[in-house]
Formats: sequence, C-alpha cells, structure tokens
Amino acid sequence: MTNWDLNDIERVEIIRGPGSVTYGPGAIAGVINIITKTAPDVPRPELTVKYTHEYDSKMAAISYGVTKPNWEFFGHLSIAAVPDWMRRAPTRCKVHWRAVWVCRLAEFPERLGQPQSAAGVFQGFQRRTAVQGAFRFQVL
Repeated sequence: MTNWDLNDIERVEIIRGPGSVTYGPGAIAGVINIITKTAPDVPRPELTVKYTHEYDSKMAAISYGVTKPNWEFFGHLSIAAVPDWMRRAPTRCKVHWRAVWVCRLAEFPERLGQPQSAAGVFQGFQRRTAVQGAFRFQVL
C-alpha cells in the first residue's frame, strides 16, 4: 500500500475463495481489488491537508474530476513528508500522482452503412488512458 495514497482510493473489495479462472493462477485464496476514484466521484476540487503530531508528518493532496458528454478527466496529486527518526536522517518525502482520461465515442449505425439493430440506436465504445507514478526523495 505504500504505492497508493489513501485519499485516492474509493473502496477496497475483498473477493474470498479461489478465483484463478477470472483473475489468473495467483488468485488461490482470494483477490483484493483496490478501486481508485474516477471523475464522477470528485465533481469539484477536493483539497486535503493533514498533520499528525505524534509522527510530525505532513501531507497535502488535491483531486479534481471533469465529466462531459463525450469525455472525462480525473487528476490527483499528493505530497507527504515524514522525518526519518529511526535512522536520524533528514526528512523523507513522497509524491504520488495519477491522471485518467476517458474518451467515449458513439457512431450511429446508419452512418456506418450497417442496419440498425433492435437492441439500441447506437453502438459505442470508450477508450481509457491512465498514467500514475510515485517517487521518493530526502530533504537534506
């Protein structure tokens, strides 16, 4: 869990039992599914600032999502700083970021030269592009 910022997680699902057919050969006893936030979950900017006195740790995070008819964008950035008391070293910092872009495209079957199906008026698909990263550094 050190690679995820908990402010970026919407929920955690635990699926008990063998799930190797669905999730691959490593899912023998169960699966832990971490669901991160998306654009509809954060319709306006969220700013979080935390200070924990016991550990002298500081954290700031901002999240924002935009949802439009054909696309959506979600971004999250957090910075945390914790003194390294165990090694008596300078403060350790961690930066976590994630961006998700979803583009929904829909074409009417008549335009594509296909007969219209009785099931629906249009056939659509969506393309999802996500990038995320985290890095750590020490303040000297």
